[in-house]
Amino acid sequence: MDKASVLSNIKDYIASLTSQVEELNKRNKILENELPRNQILHHDSGERLNVRIVDLDQSTSDLQVVDLEVTVSRNLMLSDLVVRVLEFMKQVKNITITSIDAGTRMSETEVTMNQVILRLRIQGSEWNRSSFQEALTRVLDDLAQ
Repeated sequence: MDKASVLSNIKDYIASLTSQVEELNKRNKILENELPRNQILHHDSGERLNVRIVDLDQSTSDLQVVDLEVTVSRNLMLSDLVVRVLEFMKQVKNITITSIDAGTRMSETEVTMNQVILRLRIQGSEWNRSSFQEALTRVLDDLAQ
């Protein structure tokens, strides 16, 4: 092939990659709009603290993947909630945080809600969901008062 043909092929390839990037960016925006952080929270107005663990399909017998959702309906610094949750997580063995999302939102009843969602990878079968949830709730209880 001569130089002109090579350069023409490279130009076509770059154009193809550019269009793929644009398409993937459009898909990302659509998916980001579907994330929970963009939805109105459904929350019982009588409950100030809610710690919820949601199983994900990626779990196996030796590895569990869950979303830990912590919601506090009180005017407090979001950073205080995030720091308290991370300090707790630092003490827990066999758990890796793979992602974190935090924000302040409004509930259906117009109550200010601070929410932290952590995606957790849990190695081994020794993890006790209810003990974990209860311990984290105790640690965060004073923030919700």
